[in-house]
Amino acid sequence: MLKHLKPKKASLLSLFVFSHLLLAARVPPAIEQAPLTSASEILSWVKGPAPKVNTVEELLERLPEAYRTFFVLQYDSHSNHSSNATHPRVIFFGPDAKLLLAFSGLPSDSFYDTAEMIEYEPKTASYSFYSIHFQDKEPAQVEINPADCLRCHGMDPKPNWEPYSLWPGAFGSLHDRILPGTREHHSFEEFLKTYQESSRYRLLPQPFHIEIQDSPETKKYYLWNRGVGPGSSLSILLGFLNRDRIAKKLVASESHARYRPALTAALIGCKEPIQDFVPTDLRSDHPAGFAEVLTETLTYMEKDLARKKRALGNYLAVDESVILENADLFGFRKAEVERIAKLRYLLTKRRNSINFDRWASSISKTSLDFNDGMSGLENLIGHYLMLAYQDDDPIRRVIPIREYSFSPTSFTITTYSLTESPDLACDLLLKEAKAVSFVQ
Repeated sequence: MLKHLKPKKASLLSLFVFSHLLLAARVPPAIEQAPLTSASEILSWVKGPAPKVNTVEELLERLPEAYRTFFVLQYDSHSNHSSNATHPRVIFFGPDAKLLLAFSGLPSDSFYDTAEMIEYEPKTASYSFYSIHFQDKEPAQVEINPADCLRCHGMDPKPNWEPYSLWPGAFGSLHDRILPGTREHHSFEEFLKTYQESSRYRLLPQPFHIEIQDSPETKKYYLWNRGVGPGSSLSILLGFLNRDRIAKKLVASESHARYRPALTAALIGCKEPIQDFVPTDLRSDHPAGFAEVLTETLTYMEKDLARKKRALGNYLAVDESVILENADLFGFRKAEVERIAKLRYLLTKRRNSINFDRWASSISKTSLDFNDGMSGLENLIGHYLMLAYQDDDPIRRVIPIREYSFSPTSFTITTYSLTESPDLACDLLLKEAKAVSFVQ
């Protein structure tokens, strides 16, 4: 049985503009590439009247091994699924993270017979959520965008996965490493002793960790999926999809045509004050000064980092200094903090605001950390330019973008980098802002 929730209403004009832009624009090829497996395919296995799959175990066995190869293990789950140190929740993400599928390994869990899925839909730049409840002697019950999922993932839902490289509650929580002597290290060793006895964990492809014996008393563990840490891979893949999602949200946002020069200037790091790129008649809609927004942004980011350090300190039973020694804080570099603050100034800190503050993938509602292990929002510029400007627009000629192919898994994504100083582009953007100031 399918239970559908009514989608949120959007203006016909915004939907028309969004659809038109997506049809006319170029996006990275990996975005359009079909996923290895899809929610619709899995639902066809479990729906009646004669389902081919009747249990979580049968579902796992039917999944392609190339998909099951990529997964993370969560010993502290914030989802409906319960978990603990010896019975972690498993989240498969495949080679592209377009479909996430999770199950519980804890028999006492009330959702033990429920599989959960999250699927990215590039055409709408949105995520759909599914709960598959398996039942004795009856076809599985399927819920689409169930209310209990939206409570945690938001009304514009997205996956909740902490930014690179701290993942509290997941094995390999420090950069895919399990530090010797920590509580997590002891828990992982206990899990390794028993997991193959489970009808579910035994289906995990082998090997999924590297063991290094430094001495008779000390072992080090590194988690990996085909040679790449699973936490790192998931962060990079979700970051890539999130940049596609954010770029499409920006282009479909209210007054985008008039905010386009300011948004572009924010992304490429123009040295001029961000207010100068806002049309003059819209500046009164931004009562807060940028300096105030910048201070608030950094404060939010520091508080969120402190939250994760506390959580990891409790999970691992180590001092916070150990966490910082193993953390990657690339997302806190000055240019990235300023970029995020400028986007907040343009979107969140205005009348008729847009809630940019919920666009990061973290479970925290105030997280502004977009670090994915590569560059965070610095790489958003390539996605955005493809959608916001035509190929022959002068601004495209003065913002040269270099494309890099990157394969964290067997799935190849494209990332972007500016190849020259943005000064000439910033001059053009100031002229564009002045021109649209007279458009009412």
